[in-house]
Amino acid sequence: MKKTLFLLLLMMALLLSACARGQERCSIEEEPSVSVPTELPIPRLADGAETVPEEPDAPTEPEKTEEDREEAVPLEPTCVGLPLLGDAPPALFVVANGETFQFQSGNYSWTSPVQPDGTQTSVIACGIHPLDAEPTDENFILLEPEGAIEFWFYVEPKTVTCRCWEERFWGKPEEGEPSCYAVEIENNTITPLGNERYVYELQADWGDGCSASYIFFAMRDAIPSEQ
Repeated sequence: MKKTLFLLLLMMALLLSACARGQERCSIEEEPSVSVPTELPIPRLADGAETVPEEPDAPTEPEKTEEDREEAVPLEPTCVGLPLLGDAPPALFVVANGETFQFQSGNYSWTSPVQPDGTQTSVIACGIHPLDAEPTDENFILLEPEGAIEFWFYVEPKTVTCRCWEERFWGKPEEGEPSCYAVEIENNTITPLGNERYVYELQADWGDGCSASYIFFAMRDAIPSEQ
């Protein structure tokens, strides 16, 4: 029996020894840990100077030449529309001797444009007769000896006519009415009849119930200006 007990103890010792050797072998065969450096090595040039890699720049568009800019942004044609007729006749602009004079209508028959609600208004204004008007600094034009009168409106009338009266009929509309002179108009230009004082009436018609007349005085200076 002592012999049997001895054999059991010997076998247990051998088993314990074998387990110890196996654990040691497993710890040796584990994958070794890898140490990572905290900073990467900086590349150096041949002379030992440090180099830092540059970050790639963001892609940029090629610079455009002047021709490219003109093609990329074409100039739009400027469209200037004429103003429409309003609720009253437009002003008359007269150009003479390099100056511009402005006249408002005193006699007119006017139909306003159609309103958003579809309505229109018509007005007839009866001012004074041209022969009852009086010359003032604002309505009298002293022309140069060979001067002419040019005129224009913001909205061009369909027809324009002009007539005038001599000074001797001023203040006598009943007597002077049939004694008027028709004045020729060419390219919106009036050529005065002579070197005496005249009162002129310009009559414009835009159609659609819109017509007006304008009054001004003019005469040519009989004395040529010194050169």
